[in-house]
Amino acid sequence: MTRPRGLHIGHILGAAGLLALPLEVFSWPSVTPVMVAAALAALACGSWRWSLLPRWLAALCLLLLLYGTASVGWSLEPLGSLRLAAQLLGTFVAGLVLVDAARGLAPEEREVSEKGLVLGFLIGLALLEIMLLTRARLIDYVRDLPLLAPVIGHQRPFNFPVGFDPAMTLVVLLSWPCVRFAWRRYGAAAAIALAGVAFAVVLQSASLTSKVAFAVGIAVCVAARLAPRVAVSVAAATLILWVVAAPLFLRPEMLWWLPQALPVERVKQSSLTHRLAIWSFVIGRIDKRPILGWGFDSSRWMPGGHDVFLKNAELLPLHPHDAALQLRLDLGIPGVLLGVCFIFALFRAIAGSPGDADERALQLAFAVAAFVYAALSYNLWHVWWLTMLWLGSAFMLAGARAGPDETRE
Repeated sequence: MTRPRGLHIGHILGAAGLLALPLEVFSWPSVTPVMVAAALAALACGSWRWSLLPRWLAALCLLLLLYGTASVGWSLEPLGSLRLAAQLLGTFVAGLVLVDAARGLAPEEREVSEKGLVLGFLIGLALLEIMLLTRARLIDYVRDLPLLAPVIGHQRPFNFPVGFDPAMTLVVLLSWPCVRFAWRRYGAAAAIALAGVAFAVVLQSASLTSKVAFAVGIAVCVAARLAPRVAVSVAAATLILWVVAAPLFLRPEMLWWLPQALPVERVKQSSLTHRLAIWSFVIGRIDKRPILGWGFDSSRWMPGGHDVFLKNAELLPLHPHDAALQLRLDLGIPGVLLGVCFIFALFRAIAGSPGDADERALQLAFAVAAFVYAALSYNLWHVWWLTMLWLGSAFMLAGARAGPDETRE
């Protein structure tokens, strides 16, 4: 297929960046079709080369899919496990295409990609601020606009302010490539100002996890700039310990020191009690099948998981709210080994990535912020959550200054 004259992967990634956050404000989850469309466009234009694909990442995706599919043999819901494997296959393929296409952009491609991303990011921040200030009174009107309604389709009734939590997650993840652009183009003051504006929007949200992830990311970025090797090593070791020992560390007797309640929005769960009960229940189920796990996505159908714990709260509402526990619960020891290999390879790649210390510090901040969400919030297998990670990673790679052997011809 012949691509239109002048069209390159920078335009495709720039268009994805322009649309991702603004659409996510009004439609959840819109990031998945944005990524799929970008991946298809990259394939159609031939704007990819498998030689730049991280082999370790492709290998781990394949091993995860193979073992997850094999777990159908002992899964609580075999058809559900197969369905998840098929969904993850499509997600991984689309993500790998974008990651491959994003690596080693030529300078003109990088500039187009970054400008589209930053423009979309600023528009998304402005839309989020308007929605927060008006308590989302305009959101149904905007959703019903003739130009937007066919794109986003039917949407569930909006729950303010927690309905903006996915958009806030995307804000946190996309902040790092946008801050990098501001730093390079306009200097440190502009980068700090952009980060401050994004953080100010996040602080108005109902998502405590987003606030923590952003704050931790900033702290890690500063630490990585001051002591790069130490920061990478400490982050990697901490996360590997979390994946391996989460069933030990998250037991109630190990968390006795935590407060039983945290101040959160009225519409959310009002204490830590529920989260601790979820983890305790999950650890008990892990102890029953410690080696192979219960099967891909079996946390959805775990016996006893839907028993009522508190008013409108179940002992296991679909997932454990901790990726390390979910890996162990669903996939057992092999899942833990895959998680450890992923963390080791990821942080090894960050430590050895081309570019200056600022680049590596921002990459580390992005990775650690993503792991904060994984440790405290989302279902590890949610396609929209994985899509955010793939898109964010593609934008981080797209803006990285490649070595001469990776520059596109």
